[in-house]
Amino acid sequence: MRTRNCWFIFFISLFLSCGVKQPIERTTEQPTGMLFVTSSPPGGVILLDHQPTGKTTPDTLFNISAGAHVVQVRLAEYVSTPDSFLAVVEANQVHHVDFSLQKIIRFGQAAVATTPAGAAIFINDQPTGQTTPDTLTLQPGPYVISAQLNGFTTQQWHLDIVEDSLIQVNAGLAIQQRVLFEGFANVSCTPCVEASHNLDRFRQEMPPDQFVMLEYYANWPSPNDPFYKAAPQDAKQRILYYGLTSLPSLFINGVTGVDAAHYENIVNSFQTAYADQKAQTAISLSRRLEEDRLKVKVDLYQFDPENSIGDRRLFVAIIENEIHFDAPPGSNGLVDFNTVFRGFLSSRQGDLIEPQEHQSFAYDITWPAFVFENSQIIAFVQNIATKRIIQTTIN
Repeated sequence: MRTRNCWFIFFISLFLSCGVKQPIERTTEQPTGMLFVTSSPPGGVILLDHQPTGKTTPDTLFNISAGAHVVQVRLAEYVSTPDSFLAVVEANQVHHVDFSLQKIIRFGQAAVATTPAGAAIFINDQPTGQTTPDTLTLQPGPYVISAQLNGFTTQQWHLDIVEDSLIQVNAGLAIQQRVLFEGFANVSCTPCVEASHNLDRFRQEMPPDQFVMLEYYANWPSPNDPFYKAAPQDAKQRILYYGLTSLPSLFINGVTGVDAAHYENIVNSFQTAYADQKAQTAISLSRRLEEDRLKVKVDLYQFDPENSIGDRRLFVAIIENEIHFDAPPGSNGLVDFNTVFRGFLSSRQGDLIEPQEHQSFAYDITWPAFVFENSQIIAFVQNIATKRIIQTTIN
């Protein structure tokens, strides 16, 4: 009986084991590739799928599973554009990812304002294209900021810009006091030669921001003076206004009696006039040439309009420099001329000025046949009754 049971168990075990396979041990390797990550500048921390890798650029990441991965680089004070790359890794291949890192610049600001407004803003003597009031956005560091408006002295600030800060500067611009020279001559006036030489010397030796000079030409002794013939009615009006009977004649701020034949007399008269020049009137002008059109804007500021006594007029004129003739145009032998009066933009009698703090004038003419680069615009205010020049500017 016992032997029969043993055989039974043997056959049952044999039956259950039939058709069953024994387990086989297998090893499956996932395909991988490599990532070579660089950056400019180097030294950035490499992140893979938003996790730090412990490596910095340039370096290679090994055993990266095939497929798409997000790669990033982080470096203090720098930012990458774009922020990340989607790198597709292929089996047994090296994928190169390069980052361009930009330095993060912290800016500061300077708010610049002036009275009057509209002054051109310069940074380290370079124009910004901005005018007051405006705000400059600058990298941290030292700067020289200046505000320039025709008819006023330049205002300057030395600023140390600090990141994430705002510096505010505001200034009332001081009036640029200028003395006006009005000379009268003719290309066939022999005594005018010495006066011309003295005025040329004065222009070379004296501060150019303290005076303005223009020279009208009369129709005697030669009625064929080319400068007179270019603007005869305008020149004649000034000659009649001053009641001239002899040449040369020189007026400084509308006052006659200046002997242009003696250089010291010119200098002394100028210095006296400049010392007395304390006008509370400022003139600011700008000009531009658009194709064949000359456009001039004049802003008149009367900071004490209640005391603007008398009939004051605004005169705006064109002058030309560096005029050369191969042969003398007259009998006095001169061939080179400067500050030559070429005509008024304003009325010959001057444009009326209202007793108000600010008044603007605009002029628009077809540009005459003069060299624009050698030409300038002069504006001056004159008391018609006393002939005294109140203020002058030049562009």
